[in-house]
Amino acid sequence: MRMKMLRNNCTILLAALALLLLPWASAGKSLAYFTTYVSAGGGMAVEVKNPETELEEEYEGKKKIRVGNTGEVPCYVRVKAFAGELIKLTYQQGADEGEELAGEWVEGQDGFWYFTGIVGPAERTKLLEISIDAEALKALLQKTEGITGDSLPEGTEAVDARTEELLQSFNVIVIQECTRVRYDDEGKPLPYTECWEDGKQSGGEEA
Repeated sequence: MRMKMLRNNCTILLAALALLLLPWASAGKSLAYFTTYVSAGGGMAVEVKNPETELEEEYEGKKKIRVGNTGEVPCYVRVKAFAGELIKLTYQQGADEGEELAGEWVEGQDGFWYFTGIVGPAERTKLLEISIDAEALKALLQKTEGITGDSLPEGTEAVDARTEELLQSFNVIVIQECTRVRYDDEGKPLPYTECWEDGKQSGGEEA
């Protein structure tokens, strides 16, 4: 009789342990789900997708660039150009060319140029033209022996020729980044400045 009671008690104990461990058996799967999805109104699961962008460029004595949204979510974009510490670059928003996308390119305090408008899927920014400041380069040549280390011949024509030569040989590197558009409590998109402060950038393509 005592043996039977012990056996029954063991059975009850094992059943209780199984019930306690049951939630943990599916915890890993549930945690993995919530790291990839968020719960939307009505219980629908919505996948969180990252923005994707692509840098488009042409070169006609200056770099003409746009950034296109190749992903499935709207985003903000920014670009930065590099050409060496001694080289001054100039930026100019290109002609509209009938594009209806709202926004413009503005210079930030961190060396990036920001497009203020939201770039939706399959859309692209307005044109931004980047070029080397020829007058600043010429002034630099007149004060030094030449950026390449060679002696600079005297005379205005020689300076102009050397300036043109260097303008053709210098390469301007452009990188681009994007960040997701975020919304306030009323569902209105936040301005680009707040989204860049709060968000994490994606992309990083260079040309």
